[in-house]
Amino acid sequence: MVIIVYKIIFNAFKDKTKYLIYTILLFFIIVLFIIILLINEYYNFYKNEIFGSKEENRTLIVKEYDDNIIKELENNVNIEKYSANYNSLEFKNKIENNIEIDSSEENIKINIYNNEEVLKGRNNIKENEVVISQYYFMSSKLTNDDINENKEISLYLDNKLYTFKIIGVTYENKNDIYISRELFEKINTNRSISYNVVVDKYINLNNVINKFEDQGCVVSLYSSHIEIKNINIIQKIFNYILLFSIVIIFIALYYMIKNMFYNEEKNLAVLKSIGYKNNQLSIIIFIRILLVLIFSMIIFIAFFELAKYILGFVLNNTNIMLFIKSINIYKYSVLILIVFLLILILNSLLYKIKIKKMNVFKVLDIE
Repeated sequence: MVIIVYKIIFNAFKDKTKYLIYTILLFFIIVLFIIILLINEYYNFYKNEIFGSKEENRTLIVKEYDDNIIKELENNVNIEKYSANYNSLEFKNKIENNIEIDSSEENIKINIYNNEEVLKGRNNIKENEVVISQYYFMSSKLTNDDINENKEISLYLDNKLYTFKIIGVTYENKNDIYISRELFEKINTNRSISYNVVVDKYINLNNVINKFEDQGCVVSLYSSHIEIKNINIIQKIFNYILLFSIVIIFIALYYMIKNMFYNEEKNLAVLKSIGYKNNQLSIIIFIRILLVLIFSMIIFIAFFELAKYILGFVLNNTNIMLFIKSINIYKYSVLILIVFLLILILNSLLYKIKIKKMNVFKVLDIE
């Protein structure tokens, strides 16, 4: 019985022209579907790997928080780092003890030390100690010996003079001087404060925002995300196009099965007359289309790998090429195969009803 069914299934492929047309049609449907899918995925890639690779695009400004903010900042695995901004901390641009810094500098920041990686010295800071940026280390002409010997400097903070020992230098090449959290909070009693929070990956940005907002915090983005808003609108459009393409696939497979059913109707009637059940006849049609689908997928994968190889020479290291290289085409092929199979099964169920209603005598012209 199995051998007979096997022969019946593959006997239809003798009509090479018809099944070649089926294969080409399915191939182009697959290409269209994957193009729509990959355009959507490219925008996700761009947001996470290109736009999200810049730290400022993953930075949040958190305000109006409660006492649990530090616990959330330190325990949230999606937070890469954070720093405090004391809005009204006045730093007079005067540094004593023979350490010279350009007095025209206007963007100096006194910040909390949050275990930034240290280039020189140590990183366990006390109230009477500071860690300075590499910028200050270079501009003040300090030496490694000065750091090792904890040279003292005096800073005027809110018109009050503080003397600190320099214990380390960070890799940061910007205008920051880091003091301990304890001293920072003493200086800034009853002041408004905000935190700059850097999220580890762009894809986790909304999760972190939601956690802070659940705690009653006011959260805003550090940089403009207008570009991403436009991308999100485009993605919504492509999601609708993707749904529409699934409808097109359903219709295409429906008419493909209809054509196959029409061409094979007499053969199916003969098989039904000699005892084949409706389920067996449905499976024969299903397997034929499935084989065409699998063959189309194999051609598509070969086509994609060839196109990827050629585009490698043309596009080189552009964002699009980086995205193409990141594509696991076999994963997408399995996804497409599952979508097509579900549509194919639904169509087969519809044609099972037709097979059940088939009048063998009328089809075979038997009176």
